Amino acid sequence: MSDRPIPGPGCWVSTASKPKTLGIVVGDRVRGNEIEIQVRWGRSGITEWHKLSELRNGFRTGNVVQDRPRSNTRKTLGMASVLTWREIAGRDMVLAQFYQTGESRWLPFENLVRIKDASHRFLYQEAAQDSADRFRLKGLAYALDSWNQVTGALDRLDVDPLPHQIDLVHRIMASDHANWLIADDVGLGKTIEVGLLLAALRRRRQARRVLIVCPAGIARQWQDEMRYKFNQDFRIYGWDFLVNQASHWATYDRVIVSIDRAKSDNHAPIFGDSGEWDVIVFDEAHHLSKIPNQAVTQRYRLAETLRSHTDRLIFLTGTPHQGRDPQFINLLMLLRPDLQERFERIYS
Repeated sequence: MSDRPIPGPGCWVSTASKPKTLGIVVGDRVRGNEIEIQVRWGRSGITEWHKLSELRNGFRTGNVVQDRPRSNTRKTLGMASVLTWREIAGRDMVLAQFYQTGESRWLPFENLVRIKDASHRFLYQEAAQDSADRFRLKGLAYALDSWNQVTGALDRLDVDPLPHQIDLVHRIMASDHANWLIADDVGLGKTIEVGLLLAALRRRRQARRVLIVCPAGIARQWQDEMRYKFNQDFRIYGWDFLVNQASHWATYDRVIVSIDRAKSDNHAPIFGDSGEWDVIVFDEAHHLSKIPNQAVTQRYRLAETLRSHTDRLIFLTGTPHQGRDPQFINLLMLLRPDLQERFERIYS
């Protein structure tokens, strides 16, 4: 009798003569002094008996497996992903990384059984009772991991970001482009997305001076969201402070201002002398309309002025187009003046 472990039902095997043909163990028996393993092979479904000595490892990189203890004295190590395999001291060993602990271990392939992972279940249209919950939790875990890779500071935020919000910020941070139009539907949390983005940029020291331009009715909301959810203290121009000369701007790095106050004849020149901003955010950016063959609005003129004060401009709007091509083109050209010819060619 061999002292080699006996692969149990669910273990994947191959043979030395046909290493690319994979089978699954379905049973075993003893005949004389030999242990024989019953294997169901490949897509053919043919079931054959093989001597234990004829069988080799059938697991491949990326397979999802479950550790199966050979006795009741050891607890299972749980689910794992196969990293690689090789022959060690005459035995086929599998290097598996376990999900629960993150630990990687070399184990005899006979100790493992194949688990039907998501790709297998999708291909064969199989679903476990908890599949929906597991998918939701894995999606959230992936989103949180992506966000943590961007900032390393998820635990510092008093906010529960949704996966689509984290995905947006991750996409922006991974992009070479600094100017973005965020056009989520109303109610999808654009304020939270901006807070997450600013937190990520601050982590990289790319958001020391930030200006948020928004309608007057939501200025306090912006201030509260930034303060209590992201620990960023913004001051509202005209309510918390005023600037009478350009040198005073050095005192204020995080500012919120209502667009109607900033555009006015009394205050627009002051913002024209406000210096460089690392990030400027325009909320409700669809109000920055410029109609061809008509006088430029004060709001659009303000945006043009501030555009020259930053390399990173963010527009927020739930209704960017509104069925009016010329205004939409002008909005895009304000955001990306380097693409003016392309925009004009597309809409010509």
